[in-house]
Amino acid sequence: MLAPVPHRQYVFTVPKLLRPAFGRHRAWLGELCRIAARLLADAYAEALPGARSGLILFVQTFGDLANFNPDANRGGQPTDSETSA
Repeated sequence: MLAPVPHRQYVFTVPKLLRPAFGRHRAWLGELCRIAARLLADAYAEALPGARSGLILFVQTFGDLANFNPDANRGGQPTDSETSA
């Protein structure tokens, strides 16, 4: 079992207007994950220098009705110093 630790989830959703382009160029979804990871790592580093967070990134490409709805999810656990900020 995993230890009970604080965590957060972020969802980066692709706007409807851009979804057809991501549907045709699925490799862009990987780049979306890399950009999201870089943005979050930079934000954490700026807010709490020296803090580290764990990242789990995945791409979900379906909505409630099994339609194409790409987004990148980030889950992870902040460090003790982050939760006390």
